[in-house]
Amino acid sequence: MRVVLAAVGDSANVSKTLEKALRRVGVDALAVKSQDHPFNYPEQAVIYDDSVAGFVESADLYHVLNSKPPPWLPKRDVPVVVQHGGSHYRCYKDIMHDMLSEFRVVMSLIETPDLLGLSSKPEIFFSTPIDTSIYPKPERRPRGRLRVGHFPTNPASKGTAEISRVAREIDGIEYVTRGVKGWSEHIKDLLLCDVVIETLCMMFTHKGITKPLGESGLTAKEASLLGAIVVTNCVNPDPWGERPLLIANDEDALRDQIEFLVGQPGSEIDKMSDESRAWALADNDLEHTGLWLKRLYEQYA
Repeated sequence: MRVVLAAVGDSANVSKTLEKALRRVGVDALAVKSQDHPFNYPEQAVIYDDSVAGFVESADLYHVLNSKPPPWLPKRDVPVVVQHGGSHYRCYKDIMHDMLSEFRVVMSLIETPDLLGLSSKPEIFFSTPIDTSIYPKPERRPRGRLRVGHFPTNPASKGTAEISRVAREIDGIEYVTRGVKGWSEHIKDLLLCDVVIETLCMMFTHKGITKPLGESGLTAKEASLLGAIVVTNCVNPDPWGERPLLIANDEDALRDQIEFLVGQPGSEIDKMSDESRAWALADNDLEHTGLWLKRLYEQYA
C-alpha cells in the first residue's frame, strides 16, 4: 500500500513521525508538505516538487494533516483520512469541510475530545505519537529548588499570562518561561526542568458560544519523556485512560499542584519523574501506531 501523509506546514512534525511508524510495518509511506517550518526539526517531511509528484499521483490513500488539504494534493478518487486538531479546525471547521468536499473523505481522526462531533464523517480518537528515538536520555537533576518551566508555542492560547502570574507568587521554585524558537532549543529547555506547565484552561468564545479550551498535547509527551513532571489541562472526558499528568484547569488548581510538588521530598519527585518517562516510552510505540493506522487504511484501500 502506498500512502501520502499530506500537510501544509505541519508545525508539530506529525507527518514525519507517522511516516516512520508506517514504514516500520511495511507501508510505502511518504510525508510531503508545502513549506519548511521554522522549528527546524532534525527530520521533516519533504517539500512538494516534481521529484515526489509521481509518488503523490500514484498513492492508494491520502492522510491529510491539520484538517487542510495542501493545494498540490490531487483530487483523485482514492480514500482520504483527515486528522483534526487545534484551534484552526475549532474555529473554521466549515471552511475546512468545504475544502475537503472535493475529496473522498472516509474517516476523521480526532486528536482531542473537544473536537468530537464536529465532522460529518466517521470519527475516531487518535493519540499522535512522538518518535522517542530522537530525544536524549535525561540525567537525574540534583535536588534543590524545583525548576518549573513553561514554553508556549502560542502564549495567548496557552494561558501564559495566567500561568506566569501564579508561578511567580509561589516560593520555593525557580520559574522560567520563554517562547519556542526551535526544536533543539526547546528540548534543551525541557531537559533542565523538574516540572513543565504545558497549558492552562482558557475560556474560548466562537460564534457566541463560550466553552473551556485546553487539552494536553505533544509537549506533555515530550516533557514526560525527558523526565519532567507535567501539569496540564483536561477539561473534557479523557478517552486515553490513566496518565501520570497533574491536572490544573484553573489558576487555583495550578497553584495547588505546584505547592503540592514543592512540599514533596526529593525522592518522591524522582519517583514521579521516573513514572512520567515510563509512561511516555510505553505510550509512544511507533510500531504499534503504524499497525493501528495500517489496519485502519486497509478498511478503505
